Amino acid sequence: MPRLLTDTGDVFQVPAEGCLIGRGAEQDTGGLALIDVGGLPSGRTVSRRHARLRRAEDEWRLEMDGEARNPVWIDDRQVLAGEEVPLLHEARIRLGDVILKFEVDPDAGGALLQGSMTAHQVATAAAEAASAARLETDGAVAAMGLAPLRYVRPFRGMMIDEVVWGDAHEYHRALARLHVLSAHGWGIIEGLAVLAEPTEPGTITVRPGAAVDALGRVIIVSQAIRIQAPSAIPASGLYVVLRWREEPAEPQSALAGPDESTRMMEGGRITLDRRTPAPPAIELARIAPGDRIANAADAFSPGAGEIDVRFRVWLPARAPQPIPVAQLILPGAGTLDKVAERHQAGLRYLIREITRTSSYRARWVGTVSLGGTLPPISLLYLSGEEGFSLDSKAEDQLSTFFSTGGVLLAEGCEGQRGREFNAAVQHLASGLARRPAALARDHPLLLAHHVFGEGPDGIAEDDGFIVSDANLGCLWQGGEQEAPATREQIRTALEFGVNIALYGMRRQRPLEVAGLGP
Repeated sequence: MPRLLTDTGDVFQVPAEGCLIGRGAEQDTGGLALIDVGGLPSGRTVSRRHARLRRAEDEWRLEMDGEARNPVWIDDRQVLAGEEVPLLHEARIRLGDVILKFEVDPDAGGALLQGSMTAHQVATAAAEAASAARLETDGAVAAMGLAPLRYVRPFRGMMIDEVVWGDAHEYHRALARLHVLSAHGWGIIEGLAVLAEPTEPGTITVRPGAAVDALGRVIIVSQAIRIQAPSAIPASGLYVVLRWREEPAEPQSALAGPDESTRMMEGGRITLDRRTPAPPAIELARIAPGDRIANAADAFSPGAGEIDVRFRVWLPARAPQPIPVAQLILPGAGTLDKVAERHQAGLRYLIREITRTSSYRARWVGTVSLGGTLPPISLLYLSGEEGFSLDSKAEDQLSTFFSTGGVLLAEGCEGQRGREFNAAVQHLASGLARRPAALARDHPLLLAHHVFGEGPDGIAEDDGFIVSDANLGCLWQGGEQEAPATREQIRTALEFGVNIALYGMRRQRPLEVAGLGP
């Protein structure tokens, strides 16, 4: 049952059929109950018939009565006489000098369950959705409703007032929106992850991030937003939705009349909806009916009550994400001159291939060793000719590397000494509880970017630990000096190397590689 709350703790229950809000014992209420706020502080500023509440389908509406002598405000918008405005959960109603907070039981209905959208924003949502729909058929200019652009032409002695100043800024705002929307499209730029708080049942956190809506407006969420969901997920499910908003800020005292805000702050508003949002609103996640809200155990197949991010729209022209690549040097694996430098040229050619043929930007980190803190790395390459052994501390460090989703490619050089190195690699894999096996059909390494029916001979993998006897490092740089590889051998090795790198990205950022995340 909806209710009205005051800062002093008074609570007024709103009948299901609606009510009048006013003062005194009104005789003619048209059959509606009267909520008398005359006894509140400043109650005398409320007229006997000031406003009325009624339910229309699945939302509540407030109308200013024609007899009201003082204004009615909902959040930051004044309601005019005879005007009916949607009233949302946690809306702030001001009648004269009396302030009431409207609350509705989230389980009792209503399209919008959480958040504090202003009535003005709700009233314009349908018009914005219609504009956004034109983006698909008529393009960015139609979606934005742009007229021919005009800018201010200054001249000596020109009078600058608020209209001229506004025109100057609006030109640049419109140009920026047109560029973003027509050149890049709309969707999530980065971040805005939606997570269930495991220690606080029913609490959802949306992390900071950025997006562009279908009208070309950039939305920045600068800090984490926490939302409390209803105790039971409704049959329609829930949708975590991001909308653009602006609000006045930094008021300045005026010589005459009310204070004026000197700035407009643009940002985002996060809400929980019961309906699939239409652009320009941006869906961040959806939750199917279930007993409780939880993070998905499998992001590709969320269950009941689990957060589902498969329907997020990502901005297609976002900056490429980096794939850090490094070469691991181990004690006893040969000298730097004989091992690392031999394959560094091939690694750099692989990095170039990753950047040119995928949507990622590979980055050379350099050579690293165990014992210190490893920098962020996605693909770690290890090669050698001699046997080696690692202490428990180094093995623990590699275990941590694997737990973060990293991939280790280890391969011995050709010849008898390479076999000693491979035997040490197998021993290391066993110590790390890895059992590299030949690649089965449809293994992610065969499909991560380029499609392979089967892997190169001598490749085995288990949970990020890849063992190679295919001499990839040499093939990446054209083969041995005295035995150049064929073009087909080089192409196959480079394409499989790209798959190895993107397999690491899939382990670290599974939604991103599947096109579901940044």
